[in-house]
Amino acid sequence: MNTQTIFKPEQLKTFNFPVKREELHNSKGSDTGFDNIFDSRSGNSLGVVSREYKLVRHEEAIFNVLDAFAKNGLPKVAPVNIRMADAGARMYAEFRFKQEMELGFSAVENPKVGDIIAPGFKICNSYDRSLKYGLSAYVLRLVCTNGMTVADSLYAENKRHVKNFEIEALVNRFIEKFENFDRKVLPHVVALSQQEVNPAVLQERLNDVPGFMQDETLNYLEKNNFVKFNEVEGETEVDMVKKMSSWDLLNSFTYVLSHSVSVSEGRRSDLSQAVSERFGF
Repeated sequence: MNTQTIFKPEQLKTFNFPVKREELHNSKGSDTGFDNIFDSRSGNSLGVVSREYKLVRHEEAIFNVLDAFAKNGLPKVAPVNIRMADAGARMYAEFRFKQEMELGFSAVENPKVGDIIAPGFKICNSYDRSLKYGLSAYVLRLVCTNGMTVADSLYAENKRHVKNFEIEALVNRFIEKFENFDRKVLPHVVALSQQEVNPAVLQERLNDVPGFMQDETLNYLEKNNFVKFNEVEGETEVDMVKKMSSWDLLNSFTYVLSHSVSVSEGRRSDLSQAVSERFGF
C-alpha cells in the first residue's frame, strides 16, 4: 500500500518539503561545531542543532508510522489535520483510524443520535529542538468536526532526537497498545457521559483553564443551549439550562481549543493534552 495516496496534493506539500543539513560556520568561516537545518526551497533556517542531533524529516516521521500500520494490518488511516509552526520547523499531524464505534448514549441535541467515536493519533516533530518526536493516541469524536480527545492514553511517548533514536520501536509499542482500545477506553468514555456536571463543578473546571478558554467555552455552551446568561444587579450570572455531562464539558473545551484563534499552534497542542489529562478521567 502506498501511504502517500491518502493525502491530497496540498496536504503533502504542507509537510513533504526538502530540507538540508550543513555545517554552521561563524563570520570568519570557522566550524562552530553545530549544524544548520534549512528549507531547501527558500533557504530559511529551520533550526540549529548539535552534531549528536538525529534529523528526522517530517515526511519520514509520518510515512514510517503509516507504513508500519499498513504492514501490521491495522484499520485504514485518514488524516484529520496537519499543521506547521515557525515556517515548517515544527509539525503536528493528526490522524484517525477508519474504525468507527457508535456509543449507546447521546451527547447531542437530537436524543436519537448517539456519539460515534474512533481511535486517533498524533505525530509531533521538529527541526529546531523545540519538540521531541512524539506519538500519542486518543479518542476522536465524529459527530461533529470537533476533534474530541480523552485521556487514559493508549499510548503516549516522546523521544529526543538522539543518534540511537529509532522510530520503529515506538511504532511497534503503539501497535501493541492499540489492541486494547475497545476494552480499555470505551468504558471510560461511557462513564464520562454518565457524570453530571452541576453549577459548582462547572465553575471549578472553568477556573482550571486559561481566561480565553473560560469565555469561549461559556459562549459555546450558551450557543448549544447548556447555559444562559442573566444580569443580576449589574453582574452576569450563568444558569444551567439542561443536563450536562462530563463528556459534554470536555467536548466544549476541545471544541474551543480546535477552533480558537486566541492560541498558537504549539500552545494549542500543549493545552489540548493538558485538558484531556486534567478533565478526561
